[in-house]
Amino acid sequence: MEEVYARQGFHGNRVQRHAIQGLRDINPKEFRTRGLRNLVRQLCRYILDYGSEACAINATGGYKAQIAIAVMIGQALGVPVYYKHELFARNSIISFPPLPIALDENIWHDNASFFHELL
Repeated sequence: MEEVYARQGFHGNRVQRHAIQGLRDINPKEFRTRGLRNLVRQLCRYILDYGSEACAINATGGYKAQIAIAVMIGQALGVPVYYKHELFARNSIISFPPLPIALDENIWHDNASFFHELL
């Protein structure tokens, strides 16, 4: 996949891959309670560490739930989200257009302890 992105002009950008613990379809409960939360943690960790302007999310592949979460986080935090469907032309990658999604910082601050419990 890195080669496809390089051909699209993403030269010089560092690509990092991580296996997300718990995202296995053999145990749906673990997938929901552990795997998807770990995905959110990892995405947010990178965005906090590097800043939204230095990040991009490749929402290609995986389960529909993973793609939905990646798009939602990217849209809410201003991180570009890219996608390549298996039937797209060989080098075709799309970016998701901006959607009217944002995080309300007041709600976040008022409920921070609850959100931390979810993690």
